[in-house]
Amino acid sequence: MSDNQPGKKAQLLVRERAKECCEYCMALSNYAFHPFSIDHIFPISKGRYQPHRQSRLGMFSL
Repeated sequence: MSDNQPGKKAQLLVRERAKECCEYCMALSNYAFHPFSIDHIFPISKGRYQPHRQSRLGMFSL
């Protein structure tokens, strides 16, 4: 795990908040052909890193 990736607890919190849906298009992860990823929506360099608040569950990681 890199320093820029949320830990397991934060990933669980993000997935629970999203209810296993993509937070961009609302697609259900149960029907996806690949696992969803955790995306950062705020740059880590802009301040204190709170992964469960600054991350979103998405279908694709760009």
